[in-house]
Amino acid sequence: MLVRNIEELQLFSNWFLAILEKHCHCSKYRYKDEIRPVEIEVRKRVGKHEVDVIVTCYVGERNVKRTIGFELKENDIYKAVEQAILRRQYFTWFYIVMDLSVEAILGLLRNEPVKKALKHGIGFVSGKDNCVVIQSYAKQHLSYAEAYTTLFDYLGDM
Repeated sequence: MLVRNIEELQLFSNWFLAILEKHCHCSKYRYKDEIRPVEIEVRKRVGKHEVDVIVTCYVGERNVKRTIGFELKENDIYKAVEQAILRRQYFTWFYIVMDLSVEAILGLLRNEPVKKALKHGIGFVSGKDNCVVIQSYAKQHLSYAEAYTTLFDYLGDM
């Protein structure tokens, strides 16, 4: 699916639009004079792995290619983390989208296996509450994600 204008984005959930605005600059207030298409692919093979959703966009004056991967899971966060870590290397940003509440996701992020995702800069989305819980970090800025792991280490001790 190739999204060519801002109106077509109305088909998507608020969390999805927030991620596109953050990472692809898909805003009616930026680049007013040019059309910046966003390509959305579902269930595509990348390397040895199938990825649930892939967004490709081009940003900036130099038209730099950016990619966002999404792992969609109903509630198996451990499997989602395992798959997301394997697929992370292929994308600028990566998100796990769960049909869980923000509260449930934040509670699970105290568990060591789930915290591994934070070290890889993987973000989390609550499909149930329709929002981004933890922002993904670009591969070149993974050190910024350490703030999350430090915070959850502190919360885990409480």
